[in-house]
Amino acid sequence: MTFTPRTIFLLIFSSLLTISGFAIAELLYIGIVAALLLFAAICFEFWFMPNQNQIIVWRKVAPKLALGVENSVEIQVENRSASELKMMIHDEPPDEFDMRNVSFEAALRPREMRSFFYEIRPNHRGDFIFHDVNLSCSGILFGLIQKRYIFLLLMPVKVYPNFKAIKKFELSTLKGKWMQSGMRPVRQFGQGTEYESLREYSPDDEYRNINWNASARMAKLITTQYQVERSQNVMILIDAGRLMGGISMGLSKLDHAINAALILADIAIKKNDNIGMLVFSRGVQSFLAPAKSRLQLSLIAENLYNVKSELVESNYARAFEYLRQKHKRRSLIVMFTDFLDRYSSQILIHNVSVMYPKHLPLCVLMKDHSLNMIVNQEIKSKDDVYQKAAAAELLEEREQAIAFVRSHGVIVLDVLPENLSSEVINKYIEIKNKNRM
Repeated sequence: MTFTPRTIFLLIFSSLLTISGFAIAELLYIGIVAALLLFAAICFEFWFMPNQNQIIVWRKVAPKLALGVENSVEIQVENRSASELKMMIHDEPPDEFDMRNVSFEAALRPREMRSFFYEIRPNHRGDFIFHDVNLSCSGILFGLIQKRYIFLLLMPVKVYPNFKAIKKFELSTLKGKWMQSGMRPVRQFGQGTEYESLREYSPDDEYRNINWNASARMAKLITTQYQVERSQNVMILIDAGRLMGGISMGLSKLDHAINAALILADIAIKKNDNIGMLVFSRGVQSFLAPAKSRLQLSLIAENLYNVKSELVESNYARAFEYLRQKHKRRSLIVMFTDFLDRYSSQILIHNVSVMYPKHLPLCVLMKDHSLNMIVNQEIKSKDDVYQKAAAAELLEEREQAIAFVRSHGVIVLDVLPENLSSEVINKYIEIKNKNRM
């Protein structure tokens, strides 16, 4: 129990009256009476303060939170006492979320229950803990005292890649894009090697597609019709080295890559492709062999939620050698990585050559907002000139490195972080429709 500022003021006031009574007798009696009334009021409020078991507090939060988006938290408070309670509620989210002042003021009538909501926006993946809920109740008569209650509501949560974006992405791009352009998903014939049906031969058909056994039975030329393979392999490689730790749009490049990888995995599974994953930095951190069940998406999310960027140079050789040993079938290799100059791109190409042409490599890079801003900023001082020249040189070296990688048969996507998911999905669908996998 603690005294409020109002109580302290009244105590000082009654004390001054009592002291003044040595000079004026009437003030002595007034001061004593005021002090007694104040003491009685404090005792009255203390008597009617509820016990902790008369206040019920719950916290409702999903055990799995999405990175970089709003997640709802609910605090429920029930007053089971016989008197009205004026309270201040303070929650303690994980320290890493940088939310220091989550507080609510409320007055609850007897037997009333009320919910309080707030939003959290996690900026790190991994395991975190919600701490206690603190509740301070003021006295019911004049608010002379406060009593603090601590509810031990330790609650572990996991912050996963932004799984909420999967449904949003499907609705906004896969459905909305088709509706806006008038397109409809159709089966594609004449591509791929997967058998679809037999039909009568036409002069425009290729001779190699003539089915001679069927032609002999039907006494006329019959051609085999093919469609794009439905079950192909996609391997997602995620670089967790030091270059992926840079921050862009409030998240690290690794976070952007993981969010995009999760959406790509979901789309690939829906298209009946086998999806696998490999995370590497100095060595291989985790590996999942390709599969296309919905369980595979959960396994990918579980393997990615706690991946951290390491302050080491990524070892492409170990990653590709590990993949070569573990996975033999031709695949689309979607690698989320980054490099700065021609030298680092040469290291990448040297190791990609082990996989190409058996596999089709797609290298996904993220542009740096800050470099583009410096290049486009207005020059106001000598320092601005130096910064602009240095930024322009870095961008030029990066463009040369990207051109070098493309010249060796690697498909390169270099996009802004906010467009990463949509660009990767569009490129995946384009590659699949052109039967390059």
